[in-house]
Amino acid sequence: MRKVRFLVTISILCFCFLASAEGIRRPIRLTAGSANQFLGVLSPDGDTLYFVSDRASTMQVFSLSLKGGSEKLLFDLNGDTTMPKPSPDGKKLLFISFRDDAEGDVCVFMIGTKDIHCVTDSKTADLQAFWFPDSSSMGVLQRRTLHGDFVLSRVYLNGKSEVILEKNISNPSISPDGKFLAYIPIEKGDSLIGVSFLMRSGKGLDVMEISSKKTWHYDPPLPGFTSHPSFAPDSKWVYFTQYLNDTNLDGKIDGNDHGVLFRVRVQRHGDEIVFGEPLQLTSAGWNCQYPAPSKDKLIATCSKGGSLDALTPAGGWLGLGGEEGRGKLR
Repeated sequence: MRKVRFLVTISILCFCFLASAEGIRRPIRLTAGSANQFLGVLSPDGDTLYFVSDRASTMQVFSLSLKGGSEKLLFDLNGDTTMPKPSPDGKKLLFISFRDDAEGDVCVFMIGTKDIHCVTDSKTADLQAFWFPDSSSMGVLQRRTLHGDFVLSRVYLNGKSEVILEKNISNPSISPDGKFLAYIPIEKGDSLIGVSFLMRSGKGLDVMEISSKKTWHYDPPLPGFTSHPSFAPDSKWVYFTQYLNDTNLDGKIDGNDHGVLFRVRVQRHGDEIVFGEPLQLTSAGWNCQYPAPSKDKLIATCSKGGSLDALTPAGGWLGLGGEEGRGKLR
């Protein structure tokens, strides 16, 4: 799996990117400081931002009230913590902890308390996770042996689990109505080497109906490759990152190049899914990834500016960023 590796950056005080007919908008800053803030997501009520910062050398989860106030460290486990996701009911926050397991454990923080418990252990390498709409179970992308293939499991708060998909995928996202999964199909780069260590991303993304396992493939009419799909709150749009060209001039297009955010309409027609035309939301100059849409805003991790940026819902976005060219996805 790709891992986020951010270097220390310096904040830029103002941004000069103007709106255009394509729906690209000027960002508004929410945080400040020389450290990186990334992997942001809003609480269900839209009042609180959860994000990861490397300001203390290790990765830690912070919160920020959008109604005013300062950033707060949620907890300190004396180890890296990442990928915070608030539950749909707003009472819990899942995250991946590397304190006791170098390959990651999925843990749950009860918001407003000091209660933290982990629902997975060292028997699995836990790569990515998301909440199911019931707020009592999580989808966890796992690897069970060093060179094993990936499985997507449904893990409950009591630690019980069941496999829902055996397939090498990346960045799984569930629709808020609980009916569909979106993910990036990936392939082994070598039959003798585990997919975690050598992989090839498939072009485009897949949308799977959970009940039937029927899958539709969407290959955007765009150059490059696709990553980080995420459903809108109404389940009718999928946001994604597209790496369009070789911005770092290393001879290949991959996650080290600048990402651009798009969204595409997803509609059900009878027994089929029909995809609309992709709509561009950001400029390649911002290098944006990890879109996390909420009711009226969009959070993204962007590597320009060194701080968290926000936009209104009229085609806008909220961006978390670092300095131009410094935020690397690997």
